[in-house]
Amino acid sequence: MNETVNQAAEEDDTSAFLRRFLHLVAKGKWLILGTTLIVTVAAVFWTLRQPPIFQAECVIEYDTQPPRPLGTGVEEVHGESHYWLSREFFDTQNEVIASRRVAELTVLSLSLHLDPSFMGVPEESLGDWTGGEVSDAAIILQGMLTVVPDDATRLVKLRVRAGSAERAAGLANGIADAYVARSVESRSASTVAALGWLGTQLDDLGVQLSEAEVALHDFRNENSVLAVSLEDRQNLIAAELEAFHSALTTARAERIELAAAHRLLREAGGRDPMDMPGRIFEESPTIERLRQQIQERTAELATLSGRYGAAHPQITALTLEVNELRGQLRGEVDNFVA
Repeated sequence: MNETVNQAAEEDDTSAFLRRFLHLVAKGKWLILGTTLIVTVAAVFWTLRQPPIFQAECVIEYDTQPPRPLGTGVEEVHGESHYWLSREFFDTQNEVIASRRVAELTVLSLSLHLDPSFMGVPEESLGDWTGGEVSDAAIILQGMLTVVPDDATRLVKLRVRAGSAERAAGLANGIADAYVARSVESRSASTVAALGWLGTQLDDLGVQLSEAEVALHDFRNENSVLAVSLEDRQNLIAAELEAFHSALTTARAERIELAAAHRLLREAGGRDPMDMPGRIFEESPTIERLRQQIQERTAELATLSGRYGAAHPQITALTLEVNELRGQLRGEVDNFVA
């Protein structure tokens, strides 16, 4: 009986609380609706006033093949070979991409520390502003970059957010270029070190060879074995004849080449100097240097053309440089022929 009375009292208390709550809500409904409307309008207004943010994405594929400056027959140039296929390698490269060093290389390459819009310089301070620090620009760039690896592949995505689509795309490509340049520099360093080691070994072997020749000479003197045998004489004569024959063949070939070069020089007035054999210009270091520069710039232009459009500033600058070099080459060839 007591339990029934208690349950009835609890139900009455609950009903009374709900009635009071609904009364309060009904009494302040306009205040609640007004507050909700004001907060919603303020949030929409604040969102619309925010500058748009664009995101660009660049994909890089890691090369897990180690450099082999000593040849394919020599393995494990950089420690254990399985290191290049481990997750440590990929995680390390992800950290390298997001590192201060790569960011500073990108800043220097794109001159971001001299860009007031990138550095966030107020308009009223533009007159006295002469540029920022590379380290400060690198910190800003690091805050805009997100490295997203794909654990199932060797690909990694570089995502950059900026105030314009062009700026975001340029920064993403710039970071990728800086990382590739740093990777090439790092791998070249191992090749240079290997070449240095080979040079040291070559010097040591040369010293050993000289010592062995001196020892052989002393042995022949001590044992009176300096006389040359008939077979050795025949070998010497055969070697001399072979040398004379080779020299004669070389002289004939040079004579034919010189005759062809002379004919080409007479016809050079209407031909492209880049299509002519380089041997005929051996006497002019200036022409050889210009031809080499044109070949290098043309190769670089072909590489960048596959990456950027024809209107890209680097493409335009390289095209103008190639045309100027060709004009200089044409003038030097005309002077050389005259």
